[in-house]
Amino acid sequence: MYKIVKFLPYFLLIILSLTFIVIATKINNSLNKAIFINLASSSIFLIIAYFAYERIKSFIDKHEAEYIELYIKRQIANDIFAVLYLLKKYISGYGLETNTIENIFSINEYSKKRIYGLILKQQYLGFQIFREMVEIKDLFRDAIGDNLIIKYSPREYIISILRIIRYIEEIECIFRDERNFTRHKEEDEDFIFVDGKELNPKNEESRFILLKKTKIENRFVVYDSGKFEQSNESKLLCKYNMKKEAAGLVASKICNLNQIMKK
Repeated sequence: MYKIVKFLPYFLLIILSLTFIVIATKINNSLNKAIFINLASSSIFLIIAYFAYERIKSFIDKHEAEYIELYIKRQIANDIFAVLYLLKKYISGYGLETNTIENIFSINEYSKKRIYGLILKQQYLGFQIFREMVEIKDLFRDAIGDNLIIKYSPREYIISILRIIRYIEEIECIFRDERNFTRHKEEDEDFIFVDGKELNPKNEESRFILLKKTKIENRFVVYDSGKFEQSNESKLLCKYNMKKEAAGLVASKICNLNQIMKK
């Protein structure tokens, strides 16, 4: 259908040119003959001009498409890196030794068995499990709202973005459900958290910053930040272990998410 529509202008112009030529051969009046010959010539010129326009437009579109494709790939790659870094926190925790580019990208290759084992070994802070994923989901929603991505991306790109959002929401639901964890009695004494508004009045309500204590008094290292429901604010330093059934579900969803992001 696309090819028919594409060549329709050529077909109509050729028919028109032939019609003018046939009419010119059938009439004897020299003035009218000249008019129809001119019309036929103009139609042939239009065919050539339209063909040249199509070639030039195709060349320009192809040249511009390279820049648009590069822009789209960079946007989506940045968003995927943000997801991988989030998954790294769930799988490997806050350990600074795991914060390497190589380690973050390697998460995309983890097997379900390995993810499951790492999650079971992980001891989580309430700060990790109750943190809302608003920023991550917004990244992909913004991508869908980007006119360039919508217009020029293959359909499978858009479907993949929608599937990524769905899996992120499902993983978030599992983590934010306290019934999926075993809670320890003691809190983690190596961390504190502060209200973001204390550091910057422009920060949103219920946004906190997680700080780890150092050997130097009143010196801290920033480990994380996030927004939380008020009902969970008292649990942010509590320690948790994920239950086996929930860990299996998370591992399965992370594997599915990895498969989508590899594409």
